[in-house]
Amino acid sequence: MKAIAILRDSLREAWDSKTLLVMLVLIAIFMVGVASIGYNAATPRVVFDQHYAMMSQGILRIDKGKVELPLIDPKTRLPFPHPTYEITSFRITKEGSHPSLGEQEYTILIRNSDAEKDGKDKEKDGKNTEKKEPQVEMFERMVAAWHESGSSSEYLRLEEKNDIDPRKWVLIKPVTDEMARDYLSVMLERETQVPITSFERLPALNPNERVYKITTGPSSEPRVWPVKLSIGFGAWESPGAGPLGVMLHFMQDYIISSVGGLLIILIAVIITSFFIPNMLRPGSVVMLLSKPIGRTTLLLFKYFGGLFFVLILSAFLVGGVWLITGIRAGIWAPGIFAVVPLMTLTFSILYAVSTLAAVLTRNSIVCILVTLAFAGLLWLVGKIDVIAKEFQKAEDVMAELRKEEPKYDQWTVVIGTINQVLPRWRDIDVLTGEVVEKSLMTLKQQEARQSVKQKHLPTWGGTIGVTALWIAAMLGLASWRFSAKDY
Repeated sequence: MKAIAILRDSLREAWDSKTLLVMLVLIAIFMVGVASIGYNAATPRVVFDQHYAMMSQGILRIDKGKVELPLIDPKTRLPFPHPTYEITSFRITKEGSHPSLGEQEYTILIRNSDAEKDGKDKEKDGKNTEKKEPQVEMFERMVAAWHESGSSSEYLRLEEKNDIDPRKWVLIKPVTDEMARDYLSVMLERETQVPITSFERLPALNPNERVYKITTGPSSEPRVWPVKLSIGFGAWESPGAGPLGVMLHFMQDYIISSVGGLLIILIAVIITSFFIPNMLRPGSVVMLLSKPIGRTTLLLFKYFGGLFFVLILSAFLVGGVWLITGIRAGIWAPGIFAVVPLMTLTFSILYAVSTLAAVLTRNSIVCILVTLAFAGLLWLVGKIDVIAKEFQKAEDVMAELRKEEPKYDQWTVVIGTINQVLPRWRDIDVLTGEVVEKSLMTLKQQEARQSVKQKHLPTWGGTIGVTALWIAAMLGLASWRFSAKDY
């Protein structure tokens, strides 16, 4: 009961200073802004145009689209030639009560990009002496690469192991229209949950082009059908559309966890930095130590009082946004509540640093500066590790094409090791996003996730284990110092 009284004292200290009240009011204002966001279903033509615009980007997709790599020439920084997709005719054959429930028929024209030509157009007046290579069928190579998986090359062979120029790939097997249908069908269904019900190749005027006539059926999955965001209760609407699940993931993970959560944590660092120094003031600490309660227990429950402060704020923020987005979008994703304990865990790292600094210095300003400096270190290491992971993912894709084990640059391994040793600030954020994403995405969308991303995801055991060890070590050192010091 005495320990519970210490928790109450910490909260009363925050409440009496109006800090907790002000934070709750600010969160309520933030939630009004969230309530002003609407989700308006996009028209089928917008959805399909946007999908094929995404497909027209210079991206290499392997293993059914689970492994992706930008097709960028490292010398010119221009995209390699790649297929582009254009809808040349479109009609709705059957209207539905919702845009996702209708049926459509359209034709797409597939041809090579002009990236190579655009790059060479800059070299005029006889400066360009390169012999232009004949145009090749890039679409077949993209389809063959999409079907590649396993340890042996079934459809493609690279002339040079580290060359991702698709003009130099060699087709081992011919690409059939059935393979093309699988490629286009799976990519479309993952993005929109719309199945292709009819697929027919039409004659093309140009031998380097392909034309397909496609019929699509209805979809009843609201989490996948793209929507346009409106802000300010309809005052502004986004020009583009995105899958509803993706939009909600952005709202519930990035905005809440990365923006709202980060602000709560930083403000809480400043506010709670006064809790323990105030307790250690000459008059206060003597009165507390005269009570029949151990010093370690006293310090630890003061620490838990600070965590409880953040727990209340994060629960209020997450619960409010979950309720609002559920009403506005019609999707109730319980995974967002994982943000509450994981946000508290993130703060517990910094508050352990603040507690140690408070015991050693009894100075609130020093606690704030030391804690923010440590947070900056973790943030910097996490950001560099994200860059290192991108280099490693690119090497994974090349290794997949070469059918070899990946060989990572030494610096990426070093920064990864540093990140593994330090408290896992960034990894906690990544795992939080994973939980929220899985609760908002359908199984087909989860299948579309890159396998290389899954490979480099942090583990729950390692993330929580290393973080807990750091927290225990800092609290143990603070408790030892507090127990040994005379007041």
